Amino acid sequence: MHAPFPGAVSFPAMIRLICADLDGTLIGSQGAVHPATWSAAARARDAGVRIAVCSGNRQYVESLIRG
Repeated sequence: MHAPFPGAVSFPAMIRLICADLDGTLIGSQGAVHPATWSAAARARDAGVRIAVCSGNRQYVESLIRG
C-alpha cells in the first residue's frame, strides 16, 4: 500500500468502516473536533473508508437530531 503523497496516511484495503464515539473521542474537551481529526477523517473518506459517529449520550444525540 502506498501513501498518495509524502506524509500521508495509508489505509489498508481491509478497513471499510471507522466508528468513533463523539464525547471525548471526536469532540475534545474544548467542545469541538480538532483540526487534525477532521484532516484524518477526510483522508479516510478520500480512501473510501466510511465513517460512523456513535454516542451513548442520549441528550447529545437528540440535540443533534433536533438541530
